[in-house]
Amino acid sequence: MIKNGISIIKENAVTTLATIADKSEHEFEPYFRETLEFLIGFLNEFSSPAYKRFRGQTVESITLICAAVTVEVFWPLADDVIKVLLHIQNNELDQHMLSSWQRICLLMKEDFAPYLKDVIPPILKMASLQPSMGVSGGDHLAKLVDVLAEVTPN
Repeated sequence: MIKNGISIIKENAVTTLATIADKSEHEFEPYFRETLEFLIGFLNEFSSPAYKRFRGQTVESITLICAAVTVEVFWPLADDVIKVLLHIQNNELDQHMLSSWQRICLLMKEDFAPYLKDVIPPILKMASLQPSMGVSGGDHLAKLVDVLAEVTPN
């Protein structure tokens, strides 16, 4: 399904894997390494911009799966997972990455500290972005101000 399906099927499949791991917890551990290698392979295989959403879902699924197992099971693959996340973060930081770093940090606790120098600067940069917003059509601006005044608590 993931290899040949359309993007929405791929997204649902990786999310299903994460849900299974999350609910199975320790029973999922025998499948952990194979599943992670499989998903990391997809991040490399589906790298075009058309698969950005699928890649985000895959990153999220990888970290949910990591959080579902014990740190002892995660530890042998921790460096591989973090390298993949850092590579993706440097190219397409979004809300999936923020949640993913949170999960990995909670799992690794103080062992996550050596990675902070690579993780924190892009997150701070993202937090400091000023979104550009505007309203076109000056004739509708007065109506918008009136509507906003009505919904603003006194």
